[in-house]
Amino acid sequence: MASVRQDLEYNELVVSDLGKARFVLNIPKSQLEPLRTGRWLGFILDLETGCFKVPEEKVERLKSVVQKVLPMSHVGVRFLASIVGQIMSMSLALGPIARLRTRALYAVIDSRHSWSEQLKLSDDARDELLFWQSSIAGLNAHPIWFSSGTTRVAFSDASSTGYGGYVVELGSDVAHGQWSELQMAQSSTWRELKAVDLVLRSFASKLAGHAVKWFSDNQNVVRIVQAGSRQPHLQDGAMSIFEICWKHGIRLEMAWIPRGLNDRADYISRIVDFDDWRVNPSVFAYLDSQFGPHTVDCFASGHNSQLQRFHSRYWDPGSEAVDTFTVSWRDETCWWVPPLHLVCRTIRHAGECGAVGTLVVPLWKSAPFWPLLCPDGRHLAPFIHGWFALNVYPGLLLPGLSGNNLGDSLTPDTLVLVLALNFSLQPRRYNAGFCMVDESGSCSHCSLSWHAP
Repeated sequence: MASVRQDLEYNELVVSDLGKARFVLNIPKSQLEPLRTGRWLGFILDLETGCFKVPEEKVERLKSVVQKVLPMSHVGVRFLASIVGQIMSMSLALGPIARLRTRALYAVIDSRHSWSEQLKLSDDARDELLFWQSSIAGLNAHPIWFSSGTTRVAFSDASSTGYGGYVVELGSDVAHGQWSELQMAQSSTWRELKAVDLVLRSFASKLAGHAVKWFSDNQNVVRIVQAGSRQPHLQDGAMSIFEICWKHGIRLEMAWIPRGLNDRADYISRIVDFDDWRVNPSVFAYLDSQFGPHTVDCFASGHNSQLQRFHSRYWDPGSEAVDTFTVSWRDETCWWVPPLHLVCRTIRHAGECGAVGTLVVPLWKSAPFWPLLCPDGRHLAPFIHGWFALNVYPGLLLPGLSGNNLGDSLTPDTLVLVLALNFSLQPRRYNAGFCMVDESGSCSHCSLSWHAP
């Protein structure tokens, strides 16, 4: 009660001061009693939630008008402009999406020869109308005020070969990926915009609920993220970024930075992964039917993963973990196609985790990992419970985005081993069928090493 009484006293003081200053108040149109929710210039000010909102009747009126337009093949320019005007008049309660999601409608209006003309709706314009009809109710609330503080700072960049970025508060964690040939052919602005999108997706769960200051060394990208673009492929990128932010509650503030001050993100974007080759998906499907179903691809990226769940070298959209050796493989059926210098570490970590999975390596008896797989030089190790030897043929191993392919370094007579490792079972107690000396899978030593199960 004390606060209400104090508010009334303040109101009387304000009215008195205005009168002394020779201002004349329109009392019937004034709201002199304190309210938590009220109307102002056609908007609802909801001080309990801290949001601007559009009155429900205005929302329903817009949906009704859009419903009438959607079946039409041609629409009057003035009528279409009035719809866009209604949407833009709600910007205070809708936020930047009002401008982002009316680009195609404005393009139709701008194609007019006169204001009395009937224009055909483009597919993109019709899509925007459908969006407003279905989504405006859910978008109808925009904060009245924001905290002035930034809680996360991010940098991104794109080179001719890939993208990279990082969030200062996340320490050594970085996001990185390489462009496909099609992506390499896109404009630098598209690549820089895509870099923001992909780095944001990579860290979305870690940035959820934060105010993020995002630095890019491309001025066009800063403008496009804030206001969209007339070019459809850039507009799509802006919409994708908005949707990520909306989904995760991220408040994104874009800022330009000189290229010379964005050197770390630039360096990350130029990294080339020469180990991004993979097994042909059709071959994987067969091996999955024999030794699977596999649950996680432990050495992958977004473009070469064989499974929905994967671990990557750098943060990547969809990546479940970075550095698979920091994750326990217990209770998984892993798919291991590691860089060759990590095969030994893969076998050791699998043993420590009591893991089950399938390992793909070339049959190189001079390789450092060979003594781990074939300890006596004749028979596969007892933790291997099944295997295939595949002849190398064009298409068995596919190159990655770097263009590098392990298959290019294999001679035609080299075999690729597919090994079913199982550290959760007792070690295998027989060698017959696991011999590396004779093509039949058995040698004179196999029977000597036999132990009844």
